[in-house]
Amino acid sequence: MTQDVSQYLRFLKEIARPALGCTDPICAAYAAAEAAALLESKAEKIEITVSKNLFKNALDVFVPGTGAVGIPIAVASGALFGRPELKLQCLQGIKKSEVDTALAFVEQGRVTVNTKNDCGPLYCHAKLVSETQQAEVIIDGGYTRVVSRKLCGEEVGADEVDNSPADTEDRVDPRQFTIAGIYEFCTTCEVEQLSFVLEARDLNKALSEEGLSHGYGLQVGRSMLDDFAPDEANVPLAIKVPMRSAAASDARMGGSTLPAMSNYGSGNQGIAATMPVVAVAEHLGVDEERLARALCLSHIGAGYIKSYYPPLSAYCGNSATCAAGAAAMVYLLGGSFEQSCYAINLVLADISGMVCDGAKASCALKVGSAASSAYKAATIAMKVDGSMCMGVISDEVEVTIRNLGALVTTGMAKTDDEIFSIMADR
Repeated sequence: MTQDVSQYLRFLKEIARPALGCTDPICAAYAAAEAAALLESKAEKIEITVSKNLFKNALDVFVPGTGAVGIPIAVASGALFGRPELKLQCLQGIKKSEVDTALAFVEQGRVTVNTKNDCGPLYCHAKLVSETQQAEVIIDGGYTRVVSRKLCGEEVGADEVDNSPADTEDRVDPRQFTIAGIYEFCTTCEVEQLSFVLEARDLNKALSEEGLSHGYGLQVGRSMLDDFAPDEANVPLAIKVPMRSAAASDARMGGSTLPAMSNYGSGNQGIAATMPVVAVAEHLGVDEERLARALCLSHIGAGYIKSYYPPLSAYCGNSATCAAGAAAMVYLLGGSFEQSCYAINLVLADISGMVCDGAKASCALKVGSAASSAYKAATIAMKVDGSMCMGVISDEVEVTIRNLGALVTTGMAKTDDEIFSIMADR
């Protein structure tokens, strides 16, 4: 194995983390909660400044436990009642009476939201003002990466800056990996080292069951189940894969208070890296060791592919995530490494054009589409011994991944600006 085993494990632990609610508004809530912790009394006014990408991804999504959407309710809840020590689960346990107080705070015009152009794609600056103090927190480069804490203009708590999982000297650079190296690690390492990844199954499966049982969001998953109700056992696997994946996204985007296991900072992409693989594994009846290896391949593979483009962009990351998921499905089905690579290429050939126009209820449609593409790709790869060199897809999977990175980073930059303009002008 060319890479140190510890590098893969560290990377997996960096990118696969529990998160409550969509990570973009929760990032703003966390910044506000961190700033509030510096104040001696409650904030009277909040000013939040975010990147265009964070604004786009937080505009239309429900904040868990509040029944409301957007950045204002997220930051008000975080500032007044958030628990910063829980980071991306900082709104865990919020009560209805507290939500009512936060909503009133917003309705009184005490929250101002601005956007910033000259910053990275993942940027949030929270400024809270109380009767006698002002506190500021800046998050930059990672959803929980606090790069500045100020109280009344003075920098405080510099030694407590969270340097994970953003760009620091200690962070694992996934571009040193290859799909071949990732595959070898996931399929041959001591399985005891991977058992923690089964938490992804537990968390995201619970969200899926929540989405199938209740009317969240667009009810994408639940509507698919209705055609076969009441017995899920009658649902064909080709339908079950997108159904269970979309249902988890329905619940997450619809304000469920259940956490998701995220991937690379995205809860939906954590779902996309998990639920298609879990659905296939349960259908096949594989043991937990094989499932853990498949989930490891899906999550690390997804993080690796996405490392070639910005964390927030015009590209829907569920496509790249489910490409890795397709490789994991092939592994579960008993296919070869070459067939797993072919499955990655097939997914990227199928849905690389899917854009991100912000986090919202309709993300469940995209999660379902990506999951369906992954299953389709896995079944083709198992039956057809082939390769492809068409369009942006190369017959070498590493070249395809780099091509995707260039397409998103450079080619879709203008697309991202246009999407933001359309949404901001609504």
